[in-house]
Amino acid sequence: MFRCGPWLGGAGFAGGAGLTGLAGLAGLIRLIGLIGLAGLSGCVAAGQRAPAVMPDGATTQSFRALDLLEAGRPVEACKAFDAALLAGTAYAPAVLGRELCLEDSVQVTGAGALPDGAGGRSGGIPAGCSAAAEQCLRVQTAFFLYGGLDRQRYAALSDGVFDAALQSGVTGAGLLFMRAETLWHTGRLTQARKLYVQAQVARGLDRSRMKLLQRRLADIDRVLRVAVTDTGRRMAFVPELTRARMAGLLEAELAAQGFFEACPAPLMPEFAVPGMHLVPAEEELPADIAGHEDEQAIMAVLEKRLRGLQMSAAGRFDPDSVFRRSDLALLYEDCAIRVSGDPSLAVRFMQSAGVLSDVRRDDAVFNAAVLLVQNGFVQLRDGRFGAEQPVSAMEALQVLAALRGMAGCGGAKQP
Repeated sequence: MFRCGPWLGGAGFAGGAGLTGLAGLAGLIRLIGLIGLAGLSGCVAAGQRAPAVMPDGATTQSFRALDLLEAGRPVEACKAFDAALLAGTAYAPAVLGRELCLEDSVQVTGAGALPDGAGGRSGGIPAGCSAAAEQCLRVQTAFFLYGGLDRQRYAALSDGVFDAALQSGVTGAGLLFMRAETLWHTGRLTQARKLYVQAQVARGLDRSRMKLLQRRLADIDRVLRVAVTDTGRRMAFVPELTRARMAGLLEAELAAQGFFEACPAPLMPEFAVPGMHLVPAEEELPADIAGHEDEQAIMAVLEKRLRGLQMSAAGRFDPDSVFRRSDLALLYEDCAIRVSGDPSLAVRFMQSAGVLSDVRRDDAVFNAAVLLVQNGFVQLRDGRFGAEQPVSAMEALQVLAALRGMAGCGGAKQP
């Protein structure tokens, strides 16, 4: 009935983050009716339980439901939300949790309309209680992390509730931190950094949240040094890129910045790079990219005739295959040739004996691999390059940032 699988992929990440996040007012309006925002004013500090405005059973069961939801047990969480509603029928976190459970089960089963009463129940956040608001935010973040909400909707909902909270005079380190978390989860890192800093200055966060905040700031600063586009920043923490996603990243971080106009390919058709298979102008595009969500980016990359992201000899692009370290090396070598204007760079290291223990000198990727290593993008272990190892978005972004730096706004440097 529920999609629990995606919890497995996000469990470690979610556990470190404490699954704190921000739900959206617009979603609450759609799911549980209009919530009275006056109750947001004068909120208590983050992490506190709700005051006695609501029955103790409502808050206790709602926190239990959250624990179950964050542990990847949404069916049991739904039952706990039901129990919370028996104790307090207007307790907003329980209403929101139950409605999202019902909505998600309908999406999965294709049952059509929501059950009677779903989506129309009125709820309210108790006066002077930020804990209830925080629970709503955590509920929605939990659904986002396990796949019950898509990124676009989650972003819109979190924007709405934060704006509404500000209009109601709600402030505090907890709220700022949760807002920063939603910006983090949706890839808006520049805005997230500002809110994390504000939460740090405001004080009031417990030790675990402060440690997470400091890690977030360090990660964001690392990303902002290498990614110049929203696409790059949003994808920065993808652990394993596919070929399609690498094409999208390259188009955003290099092509959109004018790299290929500033550094065109050398006009030396007689120069044959070992292992190169490019797409002739008259050759049809690979059929396996038709209808793919990254089709346009893939087509644009194929037109640039780059090794590492070219179609195979069998006429396929394999968009959902892993983008490997060997692919990154070939891509870097081709782009470095464009920056330097020197095609001989493709054979410069062919006589570098003993550099790599797992790539032979007659391998088509050998020269490119040595180039990648010598420029500090790969750290060898026991001399091993790891040609088949998947590439993370952060590793790719560092390489693309270096290529932009080499180009120097038209002033090319020798790699």
